[in-house]
Amino acid sequence: MLRSNSSFRALCSAALCCLLAGQPLLAEEAARPQAPNRLTGQERVRYALNRLTFGPRPGDLEAVEKTGLDRWFEQQLHPSAIDDTAMLARLEAYPAMKLSTAELMRRFPSPQMIRVLERTGAPLPGDPAERAIYRSQIEQYRLRTAAQQQGQDVAQMQPQNDMAGDDAASKRDARMLAAGVQPGQPQRLARELSGMPPQERFDRILNLDTSDLMALRMIGQQKLPALVEGMTPEQKETLAALGGTARLVGAELMEQRLIREIYSTHQLEEVMTSFWTNHFNVYLRKNAQEPYYLPSYERDVIRPRALGNFEDLLVAVAKSPAMLVYLDNFQSTGPKSQAATRQPLLQRASAQQRPTGLNENYARELMELHTLGVNGGYTQKDVTEVAKVFTGWTLDPGFRPQQEIRRSVFGGRQQAARQIGMNIASANQFAFLERRHEPGSKTVLGVTIQESGEQEGLQVLHILATSPATAHFLSEKLAERFVSDHPIPKLVDKMAASFTRSHGEIKAVLKTMFDAPEFWAASNDEAKFKTPEEFLVSAVRATGAEVENPLPLVQAMNTLGMPLYGAQPPTGYKSDQETWLNTAALVNRMNFGIRLGHSLPGVLVGNPATSGNSDETREKALEIALLGRPASAGTRKTVLEQFRNSGLQAQAEKDFMASPEQGSQMQANPGARPPRPVVPASNLDDQTANMIGLLIGSPEFQRR
Repeated sequence: MLRSNSSFRALCSAALCCLLAGQPLLAEEAARPQAPNRLTGQERVRYALNRLTFGPRPGDLEAVEKTGLDRWFEQQLHPSAIDDTAMLARLEAYPAMKLSTAELMRRFPSPQMIRVLERTGAPLPGDPAERAIYRSQIEQYRLRTAAQQQGQDVAQMQPQNDMAGDDAASKRDARMLAAGVQPGQPQRLARELSGMPPQERFDRILNLDTSDLMALRMIGQQKLPALVEGMTPEQKETLAALGGTARLVGAELMEQRLIREIYSTHQLEEVMTSFWTNHFNVYLRKNAQEPYYLPSYERDVIRPRALGNFEDLLVAVAKSPAMLVYLDNFQSTGPKSQAATRQPLLQRASAQQRPTGLNENYARELMELHTLGVNGGYTQKDVTEVAKVFTGWTLDPGFRPQQEIRRSVFGGRQQAARQIGMNIASANQFAFLERRHEPGSKTVLGVTIQESGEQEGLQVLHILATSPATAHFLSEKLAERFVSDHPIPKLVDKMAASFTRSHGEIKAVLKTMFDAPEFWAASNDEAKFKTPEEFLVSAVRATGAEVENPLPLVQAMNTLGMPLYGAQPPTGYKSDQETWLNTAALVNRMNFGIRLGHSLPGVLVGNPATSGNSDETREKALEIALLGRPASAGTRKTVLEQFRNSGLQAQAEKDFMASPEQGSQMQANPGARPPRPVVPASNLDDQTANMIGLLIGSPEFQRR
């Protein structure tokens, strides 16, 4: 048995010491040019899979050796020719992620829309599924409003985990009382529904009265899978949306991202999509609208251009509603524009309608983070001039709650309902509004930009995209992602030259990196410390796990300190060792490894092929299966000493769920969908599961 919590932490501390002592990465040593000493043979293939993918799955090493590394890389550069139907089939569980932003907002109304609809009394949609979603959200809004007016804790109106203990039970009782739910009503409802065929059950739920609808949301988590059994993905999604539309959209966004990264055969495209999504960071919880903007932002803006031309990507990002709202450019108004000079006539207008003045947020981040870099040679004057250039780059005048309320009073409710529908579609599209654009010429980086409306912005984006400073900044950032925290300058220079020569073709830059001797230097092997995203996805891939419910993995990302779409500053997440290597992080990673080895709910680890009956033989086989090479003597000794410890799983579970990050990030999590059927517990014996978990938590697995 595990003697104490301190002994487990001592194990993690020993792993940390082994990591630091066995593989030092001092900045001075890493920055010093290294002799090529290139990797060869199978090491070369293993290294490529660890750098250019989210880590190998079982059989990948042999498959790439058979195909040939150079040919495999060319295939990855042109992913459309690679069959990915198996992964796409998994994405069928997330039908909302195929919708446009307007369709998403119409079917799953935002809290802002619900407030307007409740206040105007506008007619609800005719479609039964959509009508049920709207009705549920309006009822929940009314309950929260009533609770606020009565001085109650609003949190009591939010769904809780029924297994969280006495406190959750008392809050559940308070919610039931406020909604008019009687004791035993959820249980009665569950019994009635469970005996119905799927379609009849679905139709019955859509037509529940308010009390039963609230009772349905209070049914225990263990009973929910039975209620959705046999239903289509669209039906399951509709029922999940009854509990919260924005939460549903946010949860699907994060779950489908992990499914793509774990299972896609287009691994380089997924790595580059993650890279550019982070480079052009948008924070999920900037406001109530961003969860609706992000699916299209990643699907339609980032992914199709992740391996394309950088200037095309830059323009698409600049015009995307997600970025326009995140960095506030949609509000930016030229000081001398028509909108600003007419401001005295608009004093009676709502706050949303009044011009807000010049906003420099996007202009600053465009140069500092998206293109030139902090030392790119621009000045504060350039920032102001670029901000003027992009005035008028905004969204179509759309959803304005105060306008809709007034319209409902003076123009009738039917007109308000029609106008809301039209505004949803228009308010999520890029528009250039001449009346908000700053007139006159501007000077950016010494270049005079003649007055030409929207074309001014395109001209500035071209200047920035083709600047030598941008070529160097992006090449260095790519080299830091794929090679080392301190890449050899010669390699960066080669990549920057390729960027300039190809006019910003991302494939060409990656090909130059791949062909460079500096990329294959043996000193680069295991020089990169995995970010939490890379660690978690590579662990699931290495074990060949079957993921039926990605939600526990989404929650694990919170505990590991890197919630998806959760970077608040425009800088996004860093990818260097200094950011992620610390004792607390390693403890969490080892705890996650142990939990994964014993199978998280909805995540079933496979049984890696092992040979021989002795413990050491089995452990060595697992080293090859999970690490791709033999582990160090210190790691092997630790695993063989600890794998029989029957308390590892329980202690890891306790420590992982008690992590400070878990509590804070779970509060910010957009929420959970009703769980899919839980995958049965692992068929691995506890000792093999412990071996797998300890190796995933080992120093060797933390590096790529």
